[in-house]
Amino acid sequence: MKIQIDLKIIFLFIFYLILRQVEMYCLFLIFITIHELAHTFVGILFKFKPQSIEIRPFGLALNFYSFSEAKPIKKIITYLAGPLSNFILAIAIYFCKIDNNLKIYSIYINIALGIFNLLPILPLDGGKILKELLKKKIGYKRAYKEMELIGKITLVLITLIYSILILEIKNLGILFIIIYLWYLKKVEDRKARTIIRMYDILEKI
Repeated sequence: MKIQIDLKIIFLFIFYLILRQVEMYCLFLIFITIHELAHTFVGILFKFKPQSIEIRPFGLALNFYSFSEAKPIKKIITYLAGPLSNFILAIAIYFCKIDNNLKIYSIYINIALGIFNLLPILPLDGGKILKELLKKKIGYKRAYKEMELIGKITLVLITLIYSILILEIKNLGILFIIIYLWYLKKVEDRKARTIIRMYDILEKI
């Protein structure tokens, strides 16, 4: 299994160090790792073979062999495993006898991770789940087009909400996450357009 590391993680660590939020960032990495391990565990239960792991600035990304050919229901359950693991962790931590600040941060991060990953934006789990549902209902080509629009609207709304609340929240770390999500969406949109062009060519043959 291949392991790929995005070196931007070093710059992000320095960024959070400057913001004095490095502890939060480390907790985030721990819980997002558990999130990805939940995907892995369910994927292995469905007999998917892990192909590669990408270590990104905001967590890990796991790829399976022949995952694209799997049944939609198996893929959706695998995608759901990550956010569900965060919600379960938040509940479990609530009943643990640990430092109160650590407990609050841990619960907050896990709930935020669970909700955030269910947003209908590719490459988040929520976007992947919605894409599978749309592909079954309206076909591959239209599904990719719809996902591009839905993802853009959702990101614009999130960016606007954060822009309004930034004076209250005072958390530049969240702003960096939004910027990085815009970057990931741009990459996913480029891939989607390539796939759409491929379908256009196949339709003309």
